[in-house]
Amino acid sequence: MEQHSDDKDIATTPPPTEDQESTGSITSSSESKKKTWRSYKNPIEAFLYITLGAGLSFGAGDNALPFLITYFVGIPLICLLLRYIWLRLCRDPFLSQRDTLSGVTWEIITTCPPNLQRTFPTFLYWAFVVLCLVGSGLGMSIGNNMVEPSFFIKLTYNGFGSLLVLICSIWAMDALYLAYLFLVADKLQGRKGAAQDWWYRNILSNNETVNEPPSVDTTVQSGDFEEETVDDNKAHDTKQAENRRSARVRLAIILVLYIWWTTWSYNAGHNPNTLELSIPVPRLPPQCDGYRLAMASDLHVGSMAGIKDAEWMVEKLNGLEPDAIALVGDIGDQPVNNVIRDKMRPLASLKAPDGVFMTFGNHENSNGIAGTNQSIIECVAAPGGNGHCSYCSESSSLSSLSHTHVV
Repeated sequence: MEQHSDDKDIATTPPPTEDQESTGSITSSSESKKKTWRSYKNPIEAFLYITLGAGLSFGAGDNALPFLITYFVGIPLICLLLRYIWLRLCRDPFLSQRDTLSGVTWEIITTCPPNLQRTFPTFLYWAFVVLCLVGSGLGMSIGNNMVEPSFFIKLTYNGFGSLLVLICSIWAMDALYLAYLFLVADKLQGRKGAAQDWWYRNILSNNETVNEPPSVDTTVQSGDFEEETVDDNKAHDTKQAENRRSARVRLAIILVLYIWWTTWSYNAGHNPNTLELSIPVPRLPPQCDGYRLAMASDLHVGSMAGIKDAEWMVEKLNGLEPDAIALVGDIGDQPVNNVIRDKMRPLASLKAPDGVFMTFGNHENSNGIAGTNQSIIECVAAPGGNGHCSYCSESSSLSSLSHTHVV
């Protein structure tokens, strides 16, 4: 009798050719070398950084301790913060989980023309950071020699300060998103492990595989395996697209929060409110009942505050018609020179029946008490000055100053 074979097709895998074996061995060798280099890269970089810092500290002399703190604490902390900001603003919404800040930056520098879809967000990020740093440097150098700060310096210097606002905005968004994953996605929607998955993807080192599709052995030709691999790749791409969409929504919220917070801070700093308080004082002599003391602080005359700011404060304080005026620290904020003397000259117009008092803050101390003393004396002695100004050390309290004067 004639025998019939089964109708099912049996997929067979042909043996690999010599070229395929050679290619596979080269690829395996290359991957092995990359893994070996990655395992030694971080220890080598750390050793070189520590060695360089230790060597430079010997040349710092008396400033060795501040240098070591800046080098081993300040610089690494700044680098971590810059990387953290980049992760949330650039990598998560637009790039792969395996991309690094240094890698994309190197791609911008070495590729001509670069892939704008990949590199443009990182380019904008670095442009913002550099402008902020330039503004900070100009503010502490050129700004100290300008009677009024320029618009560019004010914009970039305030941008430098707004970096802290940006970091806080990202922290707030991360905290809210993590709470959403724990309380809503995990508990209510049944997406078990959603928070752990997001956190795990963020703490993995860039050398590890993060949501990557399974690797495919090119020598395997099984039709069933190819179908499974295609399905896995599609699932991976779908997951990546979902992650990016979610990250872009969070990015939009971060930017809205950052813009609102920065605008509110700027307006609050340049339009301060006058707070009036009625303070009961035990055993206050009857003749001192209703005594009015005007108090101001932190004008920071310097690179960011000029003559107009000093004139504005003088006008506000004189308009309150107080019995005495107390300036309680950080009125000046730059090394004393002829420019800051001009900026502080409006203070000579402060008027109060019982006089003007001043105590120095940390900024006057760091910029030289002797010079600040002399500049205040020159303001008081200048034509139009009230000729009456008393001083206290930084540790003096306003209450003792007022009590002594009132009694």
